[in-house]
Parts: sequence; C-alpha cells; structure tokens
Amino acid sequence: MSQIGGTTVAKNVRNIMAEIIGYEVAQAYTWTGQKKTLSMKNSKLADTIIAIVLKYDNNTIAEIEACMQEWLRRSGDRMRALKKK
Repeated sequence: MSQIGGTTVAKNVRNIMAEIIGYEVAQAYTWTGQKKTLSMKNSKLADTIIAIVLKYDNNTIAEIEACMQEWLRRSGDRMRALKKK
C-alpha cells in the first residue's frame, strides 16, 4: 500500500482506498456504519491506512480520517459515473 502514493494526503488516501477497497465494496461502508452499512471508523483497515499514511506523510489523524470520510461519501457518485460509461 505504501507504494501507491499520491502528491497530497487526500490523493494518497483516495489512491490507497480505491486500490484496496474498490468502488463497489465501498458502497457497503459509511464512516460510522449508519443505515445498515458497515462502519469504517473502527475497522482494522482504517487503522492500517492511517498508520501507512502517517508513516510516509506529515499529517494528522484527523486530516486522514476526513479524507477517508469524503472518499466513502462519494462512492455512490463514482459508481453512477462508471455505469454511465
């Protein structure tokens, strides 16, 4: 995962999550696990992504979590865009 990278913390997190989770699986998750979805917030996967980004970038956990939340929030938009193609 550390080889995926990105030029900013947001790009780094987006690239890692897209590679590991994928767009379809992301629709089953929300950050807090509301509305019969799985929670990413307290998962080992979230902890692993945070640890990797912290190891290679000088960011805070809050910044990384915010990027992860935004990526999950937009998973439905990405799937709709892919279906239009």
